[in-house]
Amino acid sequence: MWQRVYGGDPGILGKTIRLDDEPYTVIGVVRPDFHSVHILGVQPDLWIPLALAGRENERQKRGLAVYGRLAEGTSLSEAQAAMSTVAERLGREFPETNEGWDARLVPIQD
Repeated sequence: MWQRVYGGDPGILGKTIRLDDEPYTVIGVVRPDFHSVHILGVQPDLWIPLALAGRENERQKRGLAVYGRLAEGTSLSEAQAAMSTVAERLGREFPETNEGWDARLVPIQD
């Protein structure tokens, strides 16, 4: 999309673009050989932040995929332990919707 719509403009970083009449600031452009998990068999052209404000009571929804980068010096097992701790806390705090649920970290290459 960066090439097709914005002509490969290196100055796009930090600029605001509009998508469905909503403003978004461009914070990065991935390499042309980057491939993420396909959604419905399609490689996404872009990613936008997930807006959760006002949806705090929708605790029963499942199936959220989140991409992130491990902090320097953090192993996958350390990150998994931290996320499992968060999931356990949520299970205690919201047993009707979170008890028995966990977070699973998977390297993007997998």
